[in-house]
Amino acid sequence: MRRSSIPLLNLVIFVVSEHLVLAEPPSAEAERVAIAPFVPVDDLIAQVDYFVGRMDEALASPQAFDLAAQSRVMKDANTLAALALVLSLYDEDFPRRAAMPALLRGAQQLAVSEADFEKSSQALADIKRAQAGHVDPAAGAKWEGVASLSVLMKQVPVIHSRLNRGVDRRRLARQATQSAGESATLAAIAQASMIDTSYAKTAAQADEWRRQCEAMRDAAGEVNAAVHAQDFERVSAGMKRLVQSCEACHATFRRP
Repeated sequence: MRRSSIPLLNLVIFVVSEHLVLAEPPSAEAERVAIAPFVPVDDLIAQVDYFVGRMDEALASPQAFDLAAQSRVMKDANTLAALALVLSLYDEDFPRRAAMPALLRGAQQLAVSEADFEKSSQALADIKRAQAGHVDPAAGAKWEGVASLSVLMKQVPVIHSRLNRGVDRRRLARQATQSAGESATLAAIAQASMIDTSYAKTAAQADEWRRQCEAMRDAAGEVNAAVHAQDFERVSAGMKRLVQSCEACHATFRRP
């Protein structure tokens, strides 16, 4: 597959003015969009398990929880929060759905635990209980911002880079499960980011932000479906759309 020459890291990390006029977010009902047509629940659940596994390794001991691990855990926890939100409000039922709000809360706690090993470990323990199916009646989820937008945008190029390598013609079949999960995660991040219009300076920009998030979600969903179908040409077209959505968003929301 022909690789894009666009440096993806630069496409999605936006530098925003400190003085923003925040657009009023639409109601939760107006914002809620069915995710099932874009990515299957099994791919999202697999990514939950993947990120929890990475956090478990990073928090295996205080010595393992070094600066690099702390940075990775923060990005992964915010990503897990986006996945948990989408799964909490997923428009089809599945066995672990009732535990997703508790997992979401644990992910949010971990995302702000920073370098505190004890707090991070406790938050991870809560996440793992929810991962195992523990339902917390006090935990809830609604269609609202649940993660740091800037952190999610830093995670996007990391995931996209892995996905781009995995959908190479030589690796497409061998890495299908991984690529399906990565494309599903990008779709979930786009869906969760749609709610947070804090990068927008005007109501018109807020509308544009939501359109760009939809474009990213749709492109990631197309890649996901193409990976499942093992259709390389369709995968390539979806990856091109994904890069185009990054370019368009970068052009609008970066500082001149």
